[in-house]
Amino acid sequence: MPFKPTTGLIAFICIIILIIVVVVAISGGGGNKPSSPQGQLVCTVNGDVGVSVIKITNANTGNSITKTAADLPFSFNFTKGDTLQFNVTVLSDYEFNAWMFTTGTFNNHNPLVLKTETPLIMTADCIVKGLQP
Repeated sequence: MPFKPTTGLIAFICIIILIIVVVVAISGGGGNKPSSPQGQLVCTVNGDVGVSVIKITNANTGNSITKTAADLPFSFNFTKGDTLQFNVTVLSDYEFNAWMFTTGTFNNHNPLVLKTETPLIMTADCIVKGLQP
């Protein structure tokens, strides 16, 4: 005699599956990129080989955060028009080369001060001391 699932068993399995889907949807699915509340933008900071520490300071709020190379990439929220300062410390055999942006532009100031108007994705680029880029 073949197995015939009852209506109650099928309903129970459907309820379990529905509970799993709801729990996964509520949890947000993970990732380290923050959500962007109304009026907020997101900045993601990456670092190439040679980066030791990146310090980020928001001049408007006075808040600063320091991240080591192991913490990168790192994303955070800011408000459009905020002035952000990015300062890179490199390992002893490296020197800072430039901030590279996903727009294809770069800036070789360290520290770099930006009045932000758009979301940012940027990478601190380093080179081995004595080598030309």
